[in-house]
Amino acid sequence: MMENAPLRYGIVGPGQIAAVFAESLAESGEGRVSAVFGRSAERLAAFCQRTNAEPHSSLQTLVESPDVDAVYIATPHTLHAEAVRAALDAGKPVLCEKPLTTSAAEARSLWDHAARTGTPLFEAWMYRCQPQIEWCLDVLKSEVLGRPLKIESRFSFEVPFEASHRLFDPKLGGGGILDVGGYPVSFALAVERAIRGHTRDNVDVPVARPDIARVSGVVGPSGVDHHAEATLQFGDGEEPFVAEIAVSLDRFAPPTTTITCEQGVIVLADPYLPGGERRGKAAEVAFVLAGSLPETKVVRADLDPFAAEAQAFRKWIERGESAPIGSAPWPMVGRDESILIAEILEGWRAQVAGLAFR
Repeated sequence: MMENAPLRYGIVGPGQIAAVFAESLAESGEGRVSAVFGRSAERLAAFCQRTNAEPHSSLQTLVESPDVDAVYIATPHTLHAEAVRAALDAGKPVLCEKPLTTSAAEARSLWDHAARTGTPLFEAWMYRCQPQIEWCLDVLKSEVLGRPLKIESRFSFEVPFEASHRLFDPKLGGGGILDVGGYPVSFALAVERAIRGHTRDNVDVPVARPDIARVSGVVGPSGVDHHAEATLQFGDGEEPFVAEIAVSLDRFAPPTTTITCEQGVIVLADPYLPGGERRGKAAEVAFVLAGSLPETKVVRADLDPFAAEAQAFRKWIERGESAPIGSAPWPMVGRDESILIAEILEGWRAQVAGLAFR
């Protein structure tokens, strides 16, 4: 691969999110889909026809293809680990959709495998690449609003129950916590690290492990969580930081996220889907300083979040040995944060429904 050249992606799992990713690559020029593997012959053929990519009948032939520079994985959660390991063994950098896997132990194992093979691995939290996140963290770091006290965030949508659907199938890692719980969890971690000085120029601030408190939820007939809430408590003593988070599959609520500080508030209309769109480029943020009128800012991006993520992934790969395996450009997610997200999601699920993957 030549420097600044678009990556040729092999896609594993030609589903809805992979289609969005492929569209972003095509529109932005940040890459192109060269090969696809999927277990459904019909879906595979349709996807390849849309993207003009080569269909593969096995995972192994895709990761070994000389026409593939990197692998993007968008299968159901429980199938991620197999594909990640195969790509890493073939020396192909991996961009894997969230959550990286369904247990903290397996997440740790995959990161260890990346280190052994010396091959880059990224967990795809695309929302982190929308500039509203960096803007928000910079404001918090500036302390113009004083010390952050609490973040309230949710990711909710309504899907008709269907036991065979991946969202409701425990064998495929179903449930709201695993599907979207990582969004408010990872945002809370980003805010907490910003409080302690984590910035673009200081990426060595370690992640902090919160306590999981005041958990509640509703478990559906297939045994996965349909609705779940939790409070994450960071630190103790006189200066705690609290994250109140919630996810739902069976009810819709506005996606607004609020960060309350000592001297004001930041309100993000939709931190995870800018403008309410997967490929949204404009995000609305309200900034309220105590004693002043609210100010609304629209943070615009040149690239949609998926394309921006692909760009960051490409640039990181191009750094070669200067980009250690497990590290990540700010404010993206690296090894330690990825594993902590997995640990929090696992603990949250266990408390809500006794759900655990071995």
